[in-house]
Amino acid sequence: MATINFIPCKKQNAFSMRNELKYILQDFKVCIEPEKLNCDHTVNYQTYSEYADKTGCIRLISGKDCCPETAFQEFMATKNSFKKADQTMFYHYDQAFKDGETISPKTAHEIAVKFAEDNYPGYEVVIATHVDNEHLHSHFIINSVSFKTGKKLHQGPKTLLKLRAYSDQICQQYGLTTLEPYTGGKSQSLASREYRAAAKGQSWKFSLMNAIDTAMKTSGTKQDFIKNMERQGYAVRWENRRKYITYTCPNTMSCRDIKLHDHRYL
Repeated sequence: MATINFIPCKKQNAFSMRNELKYILQDFKVCIEPEKLNCDHTVNYQTYSEYADKTGCIRLISGKDCCPETAFQEFMATKNSFKKADQTMFYHYDQAFKDGETISPKTAHEIAVKFAEDNYPGYEVVIATHVDNEHLHSHFIINSVSFKTGKKLHQGPKTLLKLRAYSDQICQQYGLTTLEPYTGGKSQSLASREYRAAAKGQSWKFSLMNAIDTAMKTSGTKQDFIKNMERQGYAVRWENRRKYITYTCPNTMSCRDIKLHDHRYL
């Protein structure tokens, strides 16, 4: 089972776009020894843009209509050619597989590449599969401007639902488990107003929960978690002398972990 998560960036500019690209392409996150790919055939480097570094490891990175190593320059060249190097510069998503899912890093990367190719025709995308912790996941950085038409990519409230549905479709093709479809029910512990807002993609509390889920999947320590939350625009006050963790959201709203309706956030 894989989940698709939107990773918001507090500041949208060329500097933050370059930093996001550098983050997802870090060697210690994407490098893996060939024997750990769990493949039953030779890696097709031309198809997946994977290559061996000097130590013999493989970097699970790909560029859709771009080269990962020069993606920043290519993204900016596209924007400048259409005079649209402003406002929303990029979109950042990840596709994370649940603990215990039987899937190899190579297959996870293959699924990520297919996901990017099918969902973003005409747009440059950098794909990086991270293998540095127990949570196998892939990141996508998408240029907001089409290199073909110059049109800006707009992601609305229903975009994430569509992307998750398509991710489930690909996972089914690979024989993987998928999330149960949403039936319209609600938990007794959640206010109906929050559910209505979440359905419209407008609940800041659900956005916070989504950000925490993303940070938990990519963090190995407390400090990693705080840093990954800050990268998504959230301030975290987590002190041993305080009973609860307090989050301050990009919209300036504050929330304690106990108000997030699930014990896993405590």
